[in-house]
Amino acid sequence: VDMLLRVLGLWHVRDSLIGGEKKRGISGGQRRRLTLAKGLVTGPSLLFGDEITSGLSATDSLLALRALRSMAAAFKMSFALVIHQPRIEVFWMFSSVLCFSYNGHAVYQGEPSLLVEYLSTAGFPRKPDEEAALPDRLLDLASANEPSAALLRTYESQIAPDVKDKVKHLPAGRSTRSIVLEHSKFFAQPHTPGSSSPFIAQLRSLQSRDWRQVVRDTEFLVVNYASSAIIGVVLGLAFFQTRSTNNVFAQSSFLFMASLTSALFSFNYLPTVISEKAMYAAECHGEKLYGSRGYSLSKGI
Repeated sequence: VDMLLRVLGLWHVRDSLIGGEKKRGISGGQRRRLTLAKGLVTGPSLLFGDEITSGLSATDSLLALRALRSMAAAFKMSFALVIHQPRIEVFWMFSSVLCFSYNGHAVYQGEPSLLVEYLSTAGFPRKPDEEAALPDRLLDLASANEPSAALLRTYESQIAPDVKDKVKHLPAGRSTRSIVLEHSKFFAQPHTPGSSSPFIAQLRSLQSRDWRQVVRDTEFLVVNYASSAIIGVVLGLAFFQTRSTNNVFAQSSFLFMASLTSALFSFNYLPTVISEKAMYAAECHGEKLYGSRGYSLSKGI
């Protein structure tokens, strides 16, 4: 985890609140890199990202791609990313580019440095001062009817035969997972889901996270403890010396009110549980970091 925070440029905000609509936290670019870190912490050798730079500024997009580039170079990880309208600095970071036309046909696949020559072969020679707008020009050609048809013909004659030959010579009887793991250096072992960890370890980790969240929200903490103390005093005065009497009805009323008050106070945490629904689905069912029993008991405690 510490390694990912350093590589993704999040080390200096490791103790900061993520924030949300009501409370200011880390920036949008840092949130996107945090999402990448959550996907990388489970140790994948191949990671798919769908529009990871959408909604980010050009600078934040560049920082996110630089972080992924560093991970790929350092640990021989593979990233398959869907990205729209990349700036030229981001475009040159990719080792291979696959571009589709408006109707779903592949019109280019290869290194970014070979794109200019490829477009010239397809009948679209380089324009003066085009380098900065090269990704936009490729997308413009792929989105138009006649230019995309010309690119498709060039793809079928120059690139498609090589792609088909590589697919044909893939090892027979082996899964994609085994092939990817074979070429992985850092994450060489298959990931062991956190849900297979001991139940006590899951509960301890979840309780530690929940407690840190409560302590950081000082306003909620003060209001919760203050209201608990006030209601405790009111109940104590209302049922003062009830134990010394032989009135079973009064004693039963006290037990009922105490139980009801405890149950009502648990509703204070319902907004938290509801807001964590998406996070729970991703961590428990998607990434399998913990089991549902540990999460439910942690919230109950």
